[in-house]
Amino acid sequence: MEKNNLYIYLADIKTTDGNALMEKFGQTFEPARLERIERCTNAREKTTLIATGVLLQAALKRFGVSTADIDYKEHGKPFIKGKEDLFFNISHSGNFIMIAVSGQEIGIDIQKPVPYKEALVNKILNYEERTTHADDLVKHLNRIWAIKEAYTKLTGEGISKEFSEITYEENDFSLNVFDKGEPAAKGKIVYNDDLYEACVLAKEDFEVSELDKLSL
Repeated sequence: MEKNNLYIYLADIKTTDGNALMEKFGQTFEPARLERIERCTNAREKTTLIATGVLLQAALKRFGVSTADIDYKEHGKPFIKGKEDLFFNISHSGNFIMIAVSGQEIGIDIQKPVPYKEALVNKILNYEERTTHADDLVKHLNRIWAIKEAYTKLTGEGISKEFSEITYEENDFSLNVFDKGEPAAKGKIVYNDDLYEACVLAKEDFEVSELDKLSL
């Protein structure tokens, strides 16, 4: 796949029947996913795990790849064995699951607002961001969180990364992201509505070739 191509698959699982999906597709899941589903005791989280497995299969199949080809790096970032020109990333929040597939390393995140907690605001926003958005922290927290979370998934650092070191500039939903003041990634806000914000980041520029909302 060309580096600048990006394909996004989005599913709303608000009314999804996880048991029905499991009965239909469970036998096709990779052992690691089956183990996670088996261990999960929360019905909603279990439905999310099952639906993510189905959506991932459908997305990767379009590129001739099976979920059996997936492996994981340090900090749990997934990759496709033997494919140096195909990358994917997964995110879910609330009722939405999002999967992106690209010709370069990517990090994605979708966020639904959570109840205000000062400790969370202080973790996600640096001093300048807290000051700039002081009049409406909750509104801006969701987008900033999605951007910074996507960056940590791009680099593979995950929660070990200090979020205050990540800053960004935005122009008409396009993003330039900086790490400790140095240019580090480019990205886009690829989805937003009254609740959700979704962001994709990569090291190089890209274009959204497709944003497909799938039914499960």
